[in-house]
Amino acid sequence: MTNKITLIEFLKKNIISIPKIQRDYIQGQNSPRNNAVREEFLKDIKQKYENDLEMNMDFIYGTLNNSIFTPLDGQQRLTTLFLLHWFALNSKDNADSKKPLKNFSFEVRDYSKEFVQKLTETDIAKNEQISVIIENQPWFLNYWKKDTTVSSMLNMLNDIQKEFGDSNFAKLSEWLLNKVTFYKLELNEFKLGDELYIRMNARGKSLSDYENFKSWLDENIPKDKKLKWSEKLDSEWTNLIWGYDDGDYNIDNEMMVLFRSLIIFHLKEFQKNPNDLDRDYKLLHGQKENGSGERTFISLKLYETFIGSEINDFLENTSDFLNCFCKNKNEIEKLCKEVNLWDEISNPFKSLLHNNALKNKVLFFALYAYIINHKEEDFNENNNFKRYLRIIRNLVEYTNIGFADLNKYFESINYLAQSNDVFSNFDTNIISGFDGTQVKEEKEKIDAITTEKVSEENIIKSENNEFLKGRISFLLYSSNNNLEFLNLFNKIEYYFDENGVKEEFRKDAIFLKNLISKFTKWSQFREICYSNKSNHWKVHFSNIKKEALYLPIKKTLESELNYNLSSISSEINFDDFEQNYNEIRINCREELLKTDLLVYIVENDCFLKYNEELDYYLMPYNAKADWKKYLISNKRNDIIRNLIKNNNITIVYGKINNTNNFFCGTYIGFKDDKQDYFIDANNGIFTTSDKVNVTETFKL
Repeated sequence: MTNKITLIEFLKKNIISIPKIQRDYIQGQNSPRNNAVREEFLKDIKQKYENDLEMNMDFIYGTLNNSIFTPLDGQQRLTTLFLLHWFALNSKDNADSKKPLKNFSFEVRDYSKEFVQKLTETDIAKNEQISVIIENQPWFLNYWKKDTTVSSMLNMLNDIQKEFGDSNFAKLSEWLLNKVTFYKLELNEFKLGDELYIRMNARGKSLSDYENFKSWLDENIPKDKKLKWSEKLDSEWTNLIWGYDDGDYNIDNEMMVLFRSLIIFHLKEFQKNPNDLDRDYKLLHGQKENGSGERTFISLKLYETFIGSEINDFLENTSDFLNCFCKNKNEIEKLCKEVNLWDEISNPFKSLLHNNALKNKVLFFALYAYIINHKEEDFNENNNFKRYLRIIRNLVEYTNIGFADLNKYFESINYLAQSNDVFSNFDTNIISGFDGTQVKEEKEKIDAITTEKVSEENIIKSENNEFLKGRISFLLYSSNNNLEFLNLFNKIEYYFDENGVKEEFRKDAIFLKNLISKFTKWSQFREICYSNKSNHWKVHFSNIKKEALYLPIKKTLESELNYNLSSISSEINFDDFEQNYNEIRINCREELLKTDLLVYIVENDCFLKYNEELDYYLMPYNAKADWKKYLISNKRNDIIRNLIKNNNITIVYGKINNTNNFFCGTYIGFKDDKQDYFIDANNGIFTTSDKVNVTETFKL
């Protein structure tokens, strides 16, 4: 049986006994989410009280046996209602009205039960903070404060006091006794067993952020739109999101990510100052630099501020987007998959719900903006949509997506999304926020396709390569026709994969050494990062305007790899340097090319550096420590090798990967059977104790 009843009316005839299986009372806990929920809840109660309006607390589910009501759902609301009644009725004048509160029993723990019992037996003045007064009562035990439920109830009473402390208690009591109600649903009559009880309790039934938002939205939707909106939301749109569930069998988080995203898109279009979009994004989603994650709770006031005054526009755009997506879901997902978003999901909608990073938010906006602008179009094999999405994908991939340019991204995307022919309307002067080099490259691709210099098929094929990932400026710059383009692309595919240089060409640093063998100027040695990794090679392929590396890379790709590097000539053009440095540089080149040094240090991503004390050395970018310096073309290396060969010494520190041929650091430590020594970069050999030069001791 379901009926509407007040708390006191119910307690006059029944005992409410909250069972131990229920979780602690948490509405009074101190946390950003709970504090905000509590504040809004109490303000809502006060507003209805001040306007003398009825307040219904919705359904309270439970079982009733022998006049003992065991709530299955509604513990949090019942406890808050109990505390509010106790606060208002807490005087000798209300002794009779207050008496039924003794039938409220909190069985979660003995502490909670004892505390509630003592509270209902006590009249307390409200002349200072209520929790302090209660804690000073002779019956209050200090260890109760460690109980989550007790401490939470004390916090709630303090907030009730802040909100209602100046109220007319007689009037407040009358309002509570007559106009604050709830619906009691007895589950006995439905013969629902313990399994449902346990499952609902495990959920805790604290309203999720999405449930709070949905409730707020339902209250604010105009009546003429409410029915249609609710039907769509509770059926077709919810089914859509269930199809993207992450496996936890709960889509509240996904729904909240979706609606907060749609609110951001709404703000982009309707807010007075679009430059505040980054601030609003952080308010809705959080502060992480990549935009990932979700705030655990957002005040309903924020939703009111963002979309309250333009609720009709928000509803219209949201409906248009979701209806169109649902109608064309299969076709849109197929087109997205064809474009290849370099993602395991390869669907902007699903990617957003699974990983709400700022990058995914921008890609999702691209999907949203196109659908809003083309909702009446046929999405089956829509070539303009594929071209548009491919361009956005490339721009996003090579832009360091950040909050500061969020509005620029959206403006640029919206400009492209409005076009019926993205190729004809691609204007580099209008697109902002995204990486300028990539914007220009997209224009070059369009020109190459429209002038038939390179076919669109070959452009797409090269863009989708896991190594190039949309940046193909090297190919465009190097080719005058389809054949040249395709031949060079095939070479890149042959030598590179998503990790950089393929494993088979990393062996003995063969690809890297072949590239070095093509260098004709010393500046080229200083340009390159000595690495096999994808991120460094992508930079080398992108910097086509730098002649230092462009020609050697092109020649290396176009020629067969030389595996016999010992036959490579030592001739090199040093015209731009003084002649007396040539010997050192030639020796340096020989050591890089014809020894295994690169094999040992290539994974450390080194650059070639120089100073007058150390000559040339390899060192990771931004490294500071001396022990990370790999000296090359330095006589010290030959001295150490001779020491090892002729004097039976052992290297203590400074060896590279257990080889006796290459050494790192300014000082190399070694020892023989008598003494410990070290050798510095100036080839001086010293004892570790007195730093006396003992070079003559050894046969070098």
